[in-house]
This record gives sequence, structure tokens and C-alpha cells, in this order.
Amino acid sequence: MDFTALLFAGLTTLSLSLVQQESEIIPSGDLQQQPAGDATSSLSQSIEESVVVEGTRSKFEHARFLIRGLPVNEAMAHLAEFFLGSPYLAMSLDQSGRERLRLDLTQFDCMLFVEQLHAIVSADSFNGFAERTRRLRYRNGEIGYCTRQHYFQDWAGHAQSVAQFHVEPSRSIPRPAIACSV
Repeated sequence: MDFTALLFAGLTTLSLSLVQQESEIIPSGDLQQQPAGDATSSLSQSIEESVVVEGTRSKFEHARFLIRGLPVNEAMAHLAEFFLGSPYLAMSLDQSGRERLRLDLTQFDCMLFVEQLHAIVSADSFNGFAERTRRLRYRNGEIGYCTRQHYFQDWAGHAQSVAQFHVEPSRSIPRPAIACSV
């Protein structure tokens, strides 16, 4: 089964629906805009400690250009089309050493595909994209293996509380516990 079929099967099965109004328009904000106040130093530190895969910034800029002025539901569809054909990379977050925020718009697994598209739609700058990704991927935004949302069901529940969308899973799926020693 190729990445496209897997992706669309996963997206339709999980039936993600944005809570934001269809009429809400994607802002055409400055891609270099910085957050205000103390958030800047915290965010800058988070970005400096991240792993940004080559080509990710340019993909982000191109993606944001494509969705400017579109309602959120159309923006998500355009982004999915834009990234169709991207290579599949299983377990891309599982690297050796200390956990770091990894930003990669060049290759995905299914969960990261959904996460990254949502982060792009809801961010108006690359730093905002990094911050949204951090908040979606990790409980309380704390970067660490033990705080990462490892299962989509956990990610979706967490994302609902921080990301303004609603997930209606078809059924609850039991999953094994992640053993963590900090």
C-alpha cells in the first residue's frame, strides 16, 4: 500500500473535523512575525534547540503562500494536495539522544502529516509553526520522550484542548502503556 492510500484511509477513518468556522480565513500575516513579550525568549530557545530538516522552512513558506485568504477547511485540503507524494518516513521522531523538537515538512508518517498540516494552518510565521507543533506534539509543551503523544488517540484528545478542533473517533482502541524512566 502506498503512502497516499494509507494517508487518506487514516484521515477519513479518524474523521477529523475543524471546529473553526468554514468562513474563517487564513491570515496573510508576515512570515517573519515574532511573538510578543516573554514568549519570544522562550520560543527562540525552543527553536534554537530544535532540529529543522533542510527544506522545511521553504516548504512552510510555500505552503503558507498557497493557503493565504482561504477558509480553514479549504486550506487543509490544499495543504494535503501540496504534500501528496511526500516520502513516508516511519518513526521519524525516534532519534538517539535527548528528545528535541523535530520539524520536517519533507517526509511524514500519518500522524505527523495531520499534526504538521494543522500547525501550518494555525500559524502565521515559521516560529509560530514550531510553537504550535511543540504544543500539539508534547503534553504541556514539554519536550521529552515521556511527554510526547505516542498514540493518535492521546494526541487527538490533547490536540482538542490546545488546537481548536474536534475529533470523533469511531471507537476506543486499547493501547499498551509507554514505559518511561526519567
